[in-house]
Amino acid sequence: IDKSPTKKAEEELIAIADAVRSAVLSATYDFSSSESKVLSHAGGKKRFVKRYTDIYSPESVLCQCIKQIMDRTFRIRYPNRNKSVRALFDTLKAVKQMADFAIIKYDFKDYFNSLSAPYVFEKYIKARLTNRFEADLIEQFVNQTKFAYAGFSTSNVISEIIAQQFDISMRLEFADKCVLFFERYIDDSIIIINEHIEQAECEQKLDNVLKSIFHDNSIPASPKCKTKFNQTKFVHITHRSLKAAPNTQQALDYLGYEFFFKSDGNKLGIT
Repeated sequence: IDKSPTKKAEEELIAIADAVRSAVLSATYDFSSSESKVLSHAGGKKRFVKRYTDIYSPESVLCQCIKQIMDRTFRIRYPNRNKSVRALFDTLKAVKQMADFAIIKYDFKDYFNSLSAPYVFEKYIKARLTNRFEADLIEQFVNQTKFAYAGFSTSNVISEIIAQQFDISMRLEFADKCVLFFERYIDDSIIIINEHIEQAECEQKLDNVLKSIFHDNSIPASPKCKTKFNQTKFVHITHRSLKAAPNTQQALDYLGYEFFFKSDGNKLGIT
């Protein structure tokens, strides 16, 4: 995806704006006209994305406008990776001194591409839009694009709107626990609790929130969200499990940092 397009001259920008205005007035834009592409990453990973081949097309420009409308309406503050990591490092210093704790790490599988854009619109966006034109434009966009595909300008804002609701529900679900730390970066989250919690109870709580936020059957939207947890990346580490298996390392990978936990039966070590 070209993120460094050639700078346009003023007369070219005027022509682009006129083309977008004309497309809006005549309703001739088609948000479903995007191109699908599979990107390859290090380690053999592949990512399915969608994009508009011409970044100055009415569809692409309107997509960026829709992102700005939702950013403004929801006052979105996107997660800061460095801030999240620093906060985790500081918290782990305290964890070493705690008599009991549980660390839970989870993320979503293929997060952006699993999110039904019409579902997020109906459940969380529609009621917040006061401008009729903007509401109609966004509704057309989500119904024509179907999912919050990576590659669209709107993918981050749509995913963040529903993820922030997930965060709120998570805090409520774990309100009966002593939550010391809770941080999410896009789709990667970690919770540290100042008490023990069994893995089964933890998974049940996560499942409760997942269903209420992403799979609410009362929302009349199609397609439905496909969002689910990535079970291969789920981590549950407790002080008790470490003490029960002395000198056995348990690992936690978060935002590219790998932490190793080990107890000698008395003292806890984190590296």
